[in-house]
Amino acid sequence: MQSTTRSRDRCGWKESDYSQGDWRIPFGYDFSRSTSENYRVRHGNINDEDGGRDAGKVSDYYAVRATRDHSYHGHYTRQRQLFQDSLVNNVVGASSRKEHPWIVFTAGAMGAGKSHTINWMSEKGYFPLPDIVTVDPDLFKASFPEWPEYLRHCPDTAGSLTRRESGYLVEIAQEVAMSQMKNIWVDGSLRDSKWYEQVFEDIRKTHPTYRIAILYVHASEEQVLERARRRAEETGRVVPEAEIKDSLYRVPRTVAMLMPRADFVAHIKNDGDQPRLTGFCDWKGCHRNVLGGWNEVKDRFATLPEFSDRTMWTAIVERNISMPGVLVFSKTYCSFCAKLKALLRELRIPFRTEELDKTQGGAAMQLVLASRPTSRCLTVPQLFAGGNFIGGCSDALVLHAQGKLEPLLRAAAGEALRGGEAALAPPAGSAAVEAAERRRGKKKGCVEKAGEPPVDRGDRPPLNRSLSA
Repeated sequence: MQSTTRSRDRCGWKESDYSQGDWRIPFGYDFSRSTSENYRVRHGNINDEDGGRDAGKVSDYYAVRATRDHSYHGHYTRQRQLFQDSLVNNVVGASSRKEHPWIVFTAGAMGAGKSHTINWMSEKGYFPLPDIVTVDPDLFKASFPEWPEYLRHCPDTAGSLTRRESGYLVEIAQEVAMSQMKNIWVDGSLRDSKWYEQVFEDIRKTHPTYRIAILYVHASEEQVLERARRRAEETGRVVPEAEIKDSLYRVPRTVAMLMPRADFVAHIKNDGDQPRLTGFCDWKGCHRNVLGGWNEVKDRFATLPEFSDRTMWTAIVERNISMPGVLVFSKTYCSFCAKLKALLRELRIPFRTEELDKTQGGAAMQLVLASRPTSRCLTVPQLFAGGNFIGGCSDALVLHAQGKLEPLLRAAAGEALRGGEAALAPPAGSAAVEAAERRRGKKKGCVEKAGEPPVDRGDRPPLNRSLSA
């Protein structure tokens, strides 16, 4: 039985902070209206909540925002824009520039198991998420501090009341990622055929180097409805059965219509213990996958050749984790990582940090972390103490509020200190040591890679029109 809880949700996405502090829901916030309506500026310029002309370009993504359809999206207050920027930054920091990048759309009804399938493919190395910008409107929604209250007030409308703002962030993030030539995964149902027909046409015109793929994940109606029911019980978010059945009807028709416009289409059956690639279409035509393997997917999207030596990276990660003391797997652009590290410094807990976006093999190490039975967490931060997985940022904050975090970490830090400086040093052969040795010139013939620049992510394709599905 598949779990409907997303590993990404467990590892920090529940947080609601931005680079200049925690977001506070304003007094008198109206939960009968959408986030877009509550934070929309009724008059004035794009970056000025007071409507003045000299507010300046507050958002880092001012240029992208200026190209959006503001008759639909409206203009957000300056503080809300800063908060939105932090969420976009967390998304777009992944991946690296590609010469001929892919933009991949998942298709399938809610309950088909799209996220489960993609995470499974990532763990196998077929579709390595650490090297792909993930654009998911649901993750943006879950990051809004208003989200839990919407679920509490009326779970039936929580999705619709956060859809417009999350869609706006999708547009921003996707456009930024495409401008940086990164592989992108757009997590959606692909239900609206006319919308996506225009999306594909727009990509061909404005980003001609991009190749377009569709991963169509499907299961029986009975399984889809059951999974949706379980997810509603676990998350509190209810999707009407009529909407799910509408998706079951429309999605395969959209896929059929878009197939000639895509460079690759994979048909994936997700009705058993593991997803199965049942067929695929490319420029040569459509083919049944009689051999049952995943080479057609792997050959196109497996961008981490270093992950072929999985045993080595597993040994490196496990050795790092098993060392005494407190360890944080982090990324330099991640606001949740910054928040967790700030908490540890405030508590004066000594800790080691492995910045995966600056470490050779960091993406491969992240895949190893995602497949560990005791943690199974794809994103960062990941906090370990004395070799034990504590959790992500939200988990640490909960433990801290309960008064349990500091004693736990102090016990692990004390053990490391009793072991002397050797216990606190990174293990020989680790990615951190190799990078340090290259900087000191100890490894001749090795060229150190520059750190990857931050990337941008969005929830929807970069079109100047409303998000309808």
